[in-house]
Amino acid sequence: MGLAVSDKLDVVENKRLRKLVKIVDDGMESVRKVGDALLEIQETKLWRGKHKSFHAFCKERWGYKKAYAYELTGNAQVRDNLSTIVDSPLPENESQTSELSGLEPEEQKAVWGDVLDDAKETGEPITAATVKAKVEHHAAIDEPYEEPTEAPEPPEIDRKAIVKKGRKALGELVRALDDLGIEWKAYRLDILKAELK
Repeated sequence: MGLAVSDKLDVVENKRLRKLVKIVDDGMESVRKVGDALLEIQETKLWRGKHKSFHAFCKERWGYKKAYAYELTGNAQVRDNLSTIVDSPLPENESQTSELSGLEPEEQKAVWGDVLDDAKETGEPITAATVKAKVEHHAAIDEPYEEPTEAPEPPEIDRKAIVKKGRKALGELVRALDDLGIEWKAYRLDILKAELK
């Protein structure tokens, strides 16, 4: 039997919760600042003094893998783009922003606007999953309609050539059976010949 957990937090628990939430909030802000700084380094090519590429700079300096460095800068670009929407809150975390990073700037704004509208309508919190669903919905709408194509006509079958090859193969089979001394019934051969006609 598990421990009973009360829904109510005592004074000590409330204090601890506030402290932990502040740490997470500060960390999220820190991740945003890191992304913004990396984006500026990338866009202004400040890495070029001692490195051949932005990726090489990030790897040597912080041990970042290429994908992570570009994820951080991509998320910063999304936030910069969405910040141009007047009176609109920005994504609260990197997982929400990441879902938008593969879209063109105007698509990002359209999808984010729809996400905000839906959240306002439903009262549901915005999650990475809701952003992803909107991205997929927009992708499905934006795909151009293509008329179904008919299957190509099968190539013309040369029945005479097939029958000729079949008869030749059957003759070779009969000779091979004779050479091996294997007895075979003539009526089976007649059945095979009839099927090849």
